[in-house]
Amino acid sequence: MSSPSPSATTTRRQGHSWTSPSELGVVVVAGAGNDGSNVEFFPAAFAATGLPGAPMVSVGARTTSEHEVAIWSNTGSWVMAYGAGASVVSTMPTTFNGSRRSGLAQPAAPGQPARGTGDSDDFSGGFGVWSGTSFSTPALAGEIAAAL
Repeated sequence: MSSPSPSATTTRRQGHSWTSPSELGVVVVAGAGNDGSNVEFFPAAFAATGLPGAPMVSVGARTTSEHEVAIWSNTGSWVMAYGAGASVVSTMPTTFNGSRRSGLAQPAAPGQPARGTGDSDDFSGGFGVWSGTSFSTPALAGEIAAAL
């Protein structure tokens, strides 16, 4: 699962909802978040507490190197694994108009460098390059499923 962490307090109250799948024997894989922090990110941080039933696994992202954690990936003792999550080629709707998204390319402000994406595609081909623990999570879940 890949979900935002509204607050540790709110998510701790919802902790019981993560135990149900585990009690049924489902391995829960949760993304560690993309804040570049070591602050616990829930529900992934529940992996360190040990829920009843099957294990919960928290996963951060690494770069294209096997030995380098992505700069934006959360880290900490509660992160159990790191998987591919940087510059992942993924499909996306062809109706998405990338040229209208202000965050993809920004003209340079006076005295500042221009900013843009690592993928110069306009996304009209149905593919894009993305990064985040939301990509590490399903990859690790697939590896776990294949091993079972």
